[in-house]
Amino acid sequence: MKKKDSLFSKFSKTKEARKREPDKIFILSLLIFFNFFLFVHKNHAQYSNTHYVPPYVSGVQASNTQNEQYLVLTTLESAAFDVTITLGDGTTKLPTGQLAAGAGTSIITSGSPSPGQYNSTTGVASISATNPLVIRIGVRSSDSVAGTGVLTTNDINTSTGDLNASVTPGYEDPSNQGLILTASNNFYVNLRHDSGSQGGSLTGKGSAGLGQSFITGSPVANNTYDRNVLFISVMATQSGTTNVTFTDFNGRTFIGHGTSTTINKSLSQGETYVIAQLVDGDGSDPDYDTAAERNSFNGISVTSDKDIAIASGGLAGPDASSAGRDIGYDQLVPVSEAGSDFILVRGQGSAALEYAIVVATQANTQVFLNGSGTAVTTLANVGDYILLNSTNSLWQTATNSNDNAYIRTDKPSFVYQTTNGANASNVSSMNLIPPISLCSEVSEVTIANPLQFGTAYLNITVPVGTNTTVTPTGGGTTFVIGPDGGDDVDNSSNNVTGNTEWFTHTYQIPSGVTSINIKGNGDESVGATNPINVGFLGASGNKGAAGYFAGFGAPPSATVDGSSIMLGGIASTTLNEPLNAAGETAVSFSFEVEVQGDCTSNVSVDWEVIAGTAQLGTDYTLASGTTSGTASFTAPSGTSTQTISLPNITIKDDAEVESTETLIIRLSNPVNAVLGNTDTEISITDNDTSVSIAATDATKSEGNSGNTAFTFTVTRTGITTGTSSVDYAITGSGANAADATDFGGALPSGTVNFAATETSKVITVNVNGDSAFEQTEEFTVTLSNPTGAEIGTATATGSITNDDSGVSVSSPTITEGDSGTTNADVVVTLSSPAPSGGTTIYYTVVPGTAVAGVDYTAPAANARIIIPAGSSTGTISIPIIGDTTIEADKSFTVQVTRDLIINAGFQDGTTGWTTVSGTPNCAGSFSFEVNTETVYGGSVASNQVLEVDCLSQGYQDFPTKAGTTYDVSFITSRRTAGGSPASVNGTITVQDNNGGVLTNLNSTTVTKTNTTFEYTSSTFSFTATGTTSRVLFTSTLTQTLGLILDDLSVEPQVADATSTVTITDDDTSVSIAATDAVKAEGTTGSTAFTFTVTRNGDTSGTSAVNYVVTGSGANPAVAADFGGAFPSGTVNFAATETSKVVTINVSGDTTVEPDEGFTVTLSSPVDVGILTGTATGTITNDDPTITFNDITVTYGDANFNLGATSNSGGTIAYSIVGSPNGTSLSGTNNETVTIGNVGTVTIRATVAANGIYASGTKDITLTIDPKALTVSVTADNKV
Repeated sequence: MKKKDSLFSKFSKTKEARKREPDKIFILSLLIFFNFFLFVHKNHAQYSNTHYVPPYVSGVQASNTQNEQYLVLTTLESAAFDVTITLGDGTTKLPTGQLAAGAGTSIITSGSPSPGQYNSTTGVASISATNPLVIRIGVRSSDSVAGTGVLTTNDINTSTGDLNASVTPGYEDPSNQGLILTASNNFYVNLRHDSGSQGGSLTGKGSAGLGQSFITGSPVANNTYDRNVLFISVMATQSGTTNVTFTDFNGRTFIGHGTSTTINKSLSQGETYVIAQLVDGDGSDPDYDTAAERNSFNGISVTSDKDIAIASGGLAGPDASSAGRDIGYDQLVPVSEAGSDFILVRGQGSAALEYAIVVATQANTQVFLNGSGTAVTTLANVGDYILLNSTNSLWQTATNSNDNAYIRTDKPSFVYQTTNGANASNVSSMNLIPPISLCSEVSEVTIANPLQFGTAYLNITVPVGTNTTVTPTGGGTTFVIGPDGGDDVDNSSNNVTGNTEWFTHTYQIPSGVTSINIKGNGDESVGATNPINVGFLGASGNKGAAGYFAGFGAPPSATVDGSSIMLGGIASTTLNEPLNAAGETAVSFSFEVEVQGDCTSNVSVDWEVIAGTAQLGTDYTLASGTTSGTASFTAPSGTSTQTISLPNITIKDDAEVESTETLIIRLSNPVNAVLGNTDTEISITDNDTSVSIAATDATKSEGNSGNTAFTFTVTRTGITTGTSSVDYAITGSGANAADATDFGGALPSGTVNFAATETSKVITVNVNGDSAFEQTEEFTVTLSNPTGAEIGTATATGSITNDDSGVSVSSPTITEGDSGTTNADVVVTLSSPAPSGGTTIYYTVVPGTAVAGVDYTAPAANARIIIPAGSSTGTISIPIIGDTTIEADKSFTVQVTRDLIINAGFQDGTTGWTTVSGTPNCAGSFSFEVNTETVYGGSVASNQVLEVDCLSQGYQDFPTKAGTTYDVSFITSRRTAGGSPASVNGTITVQDNNGGVLTNLNSTTVTKTNTTFEYTSSTFSFTATGTTSRVLFTSTLTQTLGLILDDLSVEPQVADATSTVTITDDDTSVSIAATDAVKAEGTTGSTAFTFTVTRNGDTSGTSAVNYVVTGSGANPAVAADFGGAFPSGTVNFAATETSKVVTINVSGDTTVEPDEGFTVTLSSPVDVGILTGTATGTITNDDPTITFNDITVTYGDANFNLGATSNSGGTIAYSIVGSPNGTSLSGTNNETVTIGNVGTVTIRATVAANGIYASGTKDITLTIDPKALTVSVTADNKV
């Protein structure tokens, strides 16, 4: 037979066949491409290693009773593997009361199961491709007894319509009545039912049945028979709490829930919850009476926050007048598994009793039948449904004909098929029909025990042009469906009206078959496999089972990844601004869509252009003004390229130097696609030439001499094909600005020149080294005057860090003396000589063990010394107060801080001072001195002394910094070097000179009558306020006055040092301390404990002190520890002796005792004081220690262990005392146990004559030397 061409011929191309196609080359100018990768999920989720099976509901009517339930497990794996079967709690095994083996299966109670066996104790079965499992897991013994099958929840209460609330779990109560089946390999699950009327079947959906959004289907009860039942059962599958919501989209309510259209329920993992109700039309019970109510379990939404499994269905009659006695239910799949193309294969029952139910998952869903372009209906709401049956002449118009049907919907939907029948080959079921798809990877299934109830059929649907092999085991012969077997679309009985891509085959399974394998071999010319949909119907009279074993699983989808955007067909996402400066240039962006896979799919994805750092209207525009839209395309079989254009994006050209800017293309809302990376960033780089400077190596120490190179890099970006240049200059900057002296006398400057294509140049700035201690200084390199470029970043800074050490101090030790004061001199040493003007050292004293006013005299606040220019050392003197008190050595610390203001803070950047000429020998003349105490007439450096003739001018004007506070210190002065002192009287006034307007800032009255330089009592402050930043000093003093100014606001204190001054006591004292006074006593003789008495201070004469020993501590030693009396005595020091040893002898013994303490106390000193009067000793025990364990036993033998530790070795004896009723002792009294070993004593409860242990608690006392151990033996009357 000639094989007809079909879509499958495209589907079945191998990779090698595709390689023979000519390459497709796309040359696109400035296009952005999106690569959409379409892939097919390989996982056939119905064939799974984990199955959750929710329960079903039985009824109370005789014709509805489900007599048996069979669990059938099959696999394609040739090697056997184990399957674990439990109830929903994950622990409870299948009830054994009604457990029975089916055909080819056996049940064991111990050991590991062989293939085809089930261990009812462990709940583990073993299966393989040739050894399925068939076991009966539940049976109903009579109509009046509640269902006892493990999947049967409870009977319906005939008076309320609810599940029987008197029988656990009841209508509202979650239970564990579902099944969990797990294994290491994939397998199929099928539940089959035997009934007094028609049976039913559920096919497990595996991982395809797990989800969080479902829409239910249910048999339609369009008859008036009483006691029909509908139900929905839900099973939680994930750990923690799962919240489930039931909602009827069409506003109908649930029986037992009043007027509510919503039910909320929380479940734990493995728990199930069932909604069930009676439906009929006779009005005799409080149940649903209208046709709409009787069909209300179609289209109910069930949602959850974690994955659940759902089954729905019921015991309900079909749309004829036959009794409502047929069970129809199935496990459902989530909304994500809904499809649009379905083929229904006619079953073997009566045409009037078979129909299809189409349930919408989206609003306004059109339903098409058998290829017609006109919809038979539009389902307006989510959850709406339509029946396709003989009543409305939409399907099954002829009895017992192979009347196949093709159903297509324009939006994802679910289709259910009932196969109820009342003839000899009838079967009852409601099956969820899988959608057909050439993309399906399901190409093989195995169905076990197909003839369990008698006659069985397979309805097999395969693509046109493919070959499918059917292999029965135990009977019949293997055959091929398809061109190679003579069965294809030329056989009109197998055609599907309106669909030319698929055909069907109905196969009656021969007698004796135990299992049957169906495998799609595909188009053998290229070696592919083909998808199959396999429906199974088994029936025998009023018994049956049915279900679809293939077709459910994740549908094919495209992967849309924004990261695959490419520019111009290459891996780049950078767009440059147009190089011409004439105006704007349009850039067109498109999606390039590459589809990899073998499935046709309609794909769409929303896109949006989003401003990143680039701004719409400033940096780019959209030609159409549209910033978002939808890209849609049909991805055909094979590999193809689709281009979907976005609006033109215009990159705006400008002359502004700017950094790279970005815009983003964002993808969202995929249809038939899966989003990977949703955002892609497009970069717009600047096309203008710019130069920028940055510090490269510009923070470093200056060194002590020579030059240190600081480097800066100038970078040119943009168009670099021509030449460019830019000037640079260096200035001081920051709080401590570098000046010309830091660079050899002049601030550097120069020009940087770029040749064509050059992009980087280095500026080197040389900094002079010195040894002066100073703060970190800053400078700035500034670009200016560019040629052939614009300046981007114009400045960069450098920092010259100080590498010269600061100040160090000595830590003197001084003897206090008995009276008066003695100076403790702290020598301050600078790392380098003080510069011109000297260096001021501030110091403070921090008390330690020494106390100010008692042990030393504290300096006044702001105490300071000045190290003269050229000198490196100075001395701080602290008076030490002498006394005769016996005391320990004491100490305090002196903290010093170096003043870094070298040239007086009030200069504030001015260059030197102006010396006013005149003679200083008139009354009232005065001098200004900068950081020095050198008086007028002494030798001073240039610009350090300012003098003025008070008679001719009367004031001194000098620059200050507005807002800065200054501290003015003044001293009296001799008129000439070496002259005699003179008294000074008068006033110093400070005035602000603001444009010639004088404002008093502060003044002080001076009266000096001696020659000392007064600092602490001769200081006052003022704050400069004038906008001209100048102040005047005026004086009416009778003599010359020297002034020192400190700029308080800019005096950093960065070089700290600390001196520790130790004051030693020179009075004679004694102290005692333990030398060797913690040791074991020994077992005999005596052991010497030693203590040392030390004499300090004046040791030129003799001294004496008494001592006595007393017990002390938690366990004080007693006289017996020292031979019967506490030791005492006298320590005598000869002249110059400083140390004596006191020896205390401790007597040894063998007594077990705790460690003991004693104290040696000094008293009655002669020609000496006592400084430390006591010291302690500890006598540690060295005798054996016995250890044993406490024990309590209920009955029988009580064993306890003895142990001992000792430094001396030897043995110990133990004896067992007491023999109460009900016990006997093993072991001999007064046995000997070697020290360090372990001995065991057994106490045995004695059995009374009646064979019962004695009642009550027995206490046994074991005496071991002085220690006792109590062993409690509690009775429990055990035999």
